[in-house]
Amino acid sequence: MNIGAGRVVYQELVRIGKTIQERKLGQIPALKDALDYARENNKPFHLIGLLSDGGVHSHIDHVKALCTIAHEAGVHKTFVHAFTDGRD
Repeated sequence: MNIGAGRVVYQELVRIGKTIQERKLGQIPALKDALDYARENNKPFHLIGLLSDGGVHSHIDHVKALCTIAHEAGVHKTFVHAFTDGRD
């Protein structure tokens, strides 16, 4: 709970995790559009971002979920371009 909010305000990593658990991540319009484009044009899907198992700024489970969603969407090639900092 945030002071003054009067309700639970989930932080980014928790919100993303909940979205994955509820199987709603693949329903995000921008992600659906990118996956549809990759599948329809036989193009690879590129994921670019932080990668860590520490859960401070990013979490590997989120990348795994995105790879699974891409596979389920019929995308045959997914490339992960990961930035690691080794601090969390």
